[in-house]
Amino acid sequence: MKVVWITGGGTGIGRALADLFYKEGYRVAISGRRADILNEAAKAIAKPSGPGEIFAVPGDVSDSTYVTRTHQTIRQRWGPIDILVNNAAVNPHQTFQESTFQEPADEPTQS
Repeated sequence: MKVVWITGGGTGIGRALADLFYKEGYRVAISGRRADILNEAAKAIAKPSGPGEIFAVPGDVSDSTYVTRTHQTIRQRWGPIDILVNNAAVNPHQTFQESTFQEPADEPTQS
């Protein structure tokens, strides 16, 4: 069974990919900053029993310690990661016209 790690796996494209990989029989690790949403996504994906496995690992991939620890956790649980989907993102809640090419702020701006 192949192993996939999807960052930003609790919502949107990441969650859809997690669902697809799960249904195809992959072992799927999903990560994201919001533990409640991530755990809810994992439960919903696993609810219709399928051939895959799913594992939620809450945390922030901008923290290198978290990334190292999560990588080790996934490897210990299932072995080497075959596919990494770097889907995590920051959503600053602003229009394209308001956007700049600067690093994202710590606190998103409200428009």
